[in-house]
Amino acid sequence: MLSVGAARVPLPMPVGFPLAGYLNRVGGATAIHDPLYARALVASDGLEAVCLLSVDILCVDAEFVASVRDRIAAASAIRPDAVMIAATHTHSAPAGIARFDLDRASALYLGALNPTLRSQVQAVLVQAAVLALAHLTPVRLYSGSGHAEEVARNRIAANGPYDPEVPFVVAVNQDDEIVAAVFSLAIHSTVLGPGNLAYSGDLIGEVCHILEKRWGGSVVVGLAGAAGDISTRFTRREATFAEAQRLAASVAGAIAAERKSLELGYPVRAGRELVRLSLLPAESRDALQQRLTSAEKKLADLVAASSAERRLVEAEIEGLQVALAADRQGLDHVWTEVQVLKLGRVLIVGYPGEMFVEFGQATRQALAPYHVLIAGYANDYIGYVPTPQTNRGYESTVALVAADSGTKLVELACRLAGGGVAARM
Repeated sequence: MLSVGAARVPLPMPVGFPLAGYLNRVGGATAIHDPLYARALVASDGLEAVCLLSVDILCVDAEFVASVRDRIAAASAIRPDAVMIAATHTHSAPAGIARFDLDRASALYLGALNPTLRSQVQAVLVQAAVLALAHLTPVRLYSGSGHAEEVARNRIAANGPYDPEVPFVVAVNQDDEIVAAVFSLAIHSTVLGPGNLAYSGDLIGEVCHILEKRWGGSVVVGLAGAAGDISTRFTRREATFAEAQRLAASVAGAIAAERKSLELGYPVRAGRELVRLSLLPAESRDALQQRLTSAEKKLADLVAASSAERRLVEAEIEGLQVALAADRQGLDHVWTEVQVLKLGRVLIVGYPGEMFVEFGQATRQALAPYHVLIAGYANDYIGYVPTPQTNRGYESTVALVAADSGTKLVELACRLAGGGVAARM
């Protein structure tokens, strides 16, 4: 019999602190528009327990995650390897929580490390996991996959690949009440732009709020999927809270659509494995400066262009500024991890960093007929993971890992899940 427990604990949101995510944001947080949370779901089959944590911040790093895992293991019977921690990647959360040691220029958008705030967020995650474990109750699982067609698009090319599918799972107790749910959406939570100075979970956080209100008493864990090249750049009407709510309502409606019961018998398992990824050779400063000069001229010529067209070039300029400030400290590789949580026929695949959408689609295809949810920004941050064909835009400019990295990560996920098939790209 499967048991599930869930909990939601608010994060510290100090007004006046800088926010993470945008290079050109000026000023610290002036208000709290909506609370930020750590949300936890614990599932147990009586023999093994796994814990999925989602946190409304920009990203997490491996050292941050290792500490939280050890503290959860010390306070419960959940193994460190069975704990997954994924950020929702909202750009309206406090800066200074995570670090990206591969690139010292990351402080431009992550903020200077704030050890006190970092420790406080870790403590909230541990608290959420322990509370979820204390609320274990027998459940039935239902799965579904909604379709949110008009919410997100490829943000590099308006006609590029995107993924409107919203796979989800709900846990229903013996009184037919939804006690917890998990959904995955390939999207950047960046409806709100750099002009916003209020804390907010942005789009994914708003979807969780809508569903938690609809299913009173439930906890909804939102996961940003393979979203490296996906956002609302070409779909949002404006960068406002009202627009985030409008788009979130569309996603919530897709999640609340028809769902089907999963078969009885829910073996709960977890696996993770480290992987070594090569780094790209650094582009010369002269070449980067030439590209920056060209991009700045291009932006100056786009006086009459749409805001989306201008944003493409602005993002490219920001990427070149980051690349010029980068310091890789002579490293030629990075160690990171892939993790898979299994709840019967449901697989939650945790990928580090910003995987491009094609890798999420390849994962789901390779692991069919499992019901697969992708957790991007999970357990570590390695920057963008573009496809080998991507050769333009902010994302490829600041990417650090080699072109074969995405395929390696997907193939490792398939091995961990017991898929026995190679990823097809």
